[in-house]
Amino acid sequence: MKKLFIVLALSFTSPLFAKDYNLQIQIQEHEKTQTIDLIAEVDNTTFAESIKSSHDNGNNPTKKMTLRDVKSAREVKKPDVIWKIDLQLGRAKVISNTSTIPNDDQATEIDLGSGDVESLRLYLSAIIKDKHELRLLFAPLSYDNNFISDEEIFFNGVKFLAGTSTQTEYQFNSYRLSYIYHFDRQGKMRYRIGFTGKIRDAYTLVRQNNVESKFENVGFVPLLHLGVNILLTDKLNLDAEIEGSWSPFGYAADIRTSLNYVIRENFQIGLGVGYLDGGASNDEVDTFARVLFGFGKIEYKF
Repeated sequence: MKKLFIVLALSFTSPLFAKDYNLQIQIQEHEKTQTIDLIAEVDNTTFAESIKSSHDNGNNPTKKMTLRDVKSAREVKKPDVIWKIDLQLGRAKVISNTSTIPNDDQATEIDLGSGDVESLRLYLSAIIKDKHELRLLFAPLSYDNNFISDEEIFFNGVKFLAGTSTQTEYQFNSYRLSYIYHFDRQGKMRYRIGFTGKIRDAYTLVRQNNVESKFENVGFVPLLHLGVNILLTDKLNLDAEIEGSWSPFGYAADIRTSLNYVIRENFQIGLGVGYLDGGASNDEVDTFARVLFGFGKIEYKF
């Protein structure tokens, strides 16, 4: 008859260092004893157990309990809240930007111009229990344009002359607060879904000599958030997300994707592209813009 003995030996060198656990399994059959040592270092965690198949000399399958073979079975307990900073810097290409204010038959549709401008986005996130993310975004965007109008311009109730040097200024700053839920990773994919409240701080200004008119447009826009992170290798991942909304009076779409390289577990860098498209058409305004982004990013967790 076989007898099974399990021996757990604990040793503590210092409260500041990890504890050593020496787990022995002894199988005694008659006067023959077989001893299996399972040694692991753990720090503020519990044993992770698995069952593995092994074979004796007679090739008879048996089962053997082992500890998880990851860094000597060491598991580091994650804190309940992880903070993340994501800084994205690059260039923005304004593809098109038109504005008619007010939206009636007398006002002139103004082409606010295209061109390259600097872009910045700063994200600050609190990730709770690796599932729930609260995220703040600051995303300024502004540029100006100079042209000579071929025709008279009627903008915001003010008349501007034809054949005269004209300056326009455009600002579209975004402030967003998001709640995002992260699903468990399925293979290489991890999906997320959430909702964003966006504050739009925008204005359009037209100036000729000493005559100018400025139309300010500050408002709230709700957005749906969808995202996915794809593991390509243990160091490379692809992240893509879209925030958007639609109504009969306008729409908004903000799409961004980046290829990221993990330098350390809490630090990665990446390169990405983005596309911003949207506008509104109502009694006050008819304005739509499309912007293409290229950026580099630094992401740090603490």
